[in-house]
Amino acid sequence: MTFLACLFLSLGMALAQIQVNGTVVSSEDGEPIVGASVLISGTKTGGVTDIEGHFSIKASEGAKLIVSYLGMQTKTVTAKNNMVV
Repeated sequence: MTFLACLFLSLGMALAQIQVNGTVVSSEDGEPIVGASVLISGTKTGGVTDIEGHFSIKASEGAKLIVSYLGMQTKTVTAKNNMVV
């Protein structure tokens, strides 16, 4: 019984997700990118940046995020909270 309890607890922790908040800015002038796409690699889960370049997404810690915008180079980053891409 103890083994099963430990198994379920460890499985829950492995699947735990964090709230990742970040900002997408231009590498040329540091201005926020409005409408950039932020997608969790290997999934169909994602979002779009707001008027200030901010995004918020639930992802597993260490997940790869694909950030793209029309006319700009696509960038893959590791998920962490309060990130600037």
